Amino acid sequence: MKRKLKKWEKQPCVHSVPKNDLGVTQMQSSRGNRQMSTADHGKVLSRAIAPIQQLLRSECKKVN
Repeated sequence: MKRKLKKWEKQPCVHSVPKNDLGVTQMQSSRGNRQMSTADHGKVLSRAIAPIQQLLRSECKKVN
C-alpha cells in the first residue's frame, strides 16, 4: 500500500515556485513592508484615500 503523500510532497502545480527562490524573498519583503512606521503608513493611507474622498464629495454634490 502506498503511503499518502504529504502536502508539500505532492506534485508541484504549474504556479508554484521553489520555496527557496521566490517564496522566501516575497515573504521577507512583505515582512519588511509591515515594519513601516505608523506615520508612514498613515501618509500612504491618506494618499490612497484622498482621491476617493474627492470623488465621493463631487458625487454627493451632484445628487444634492
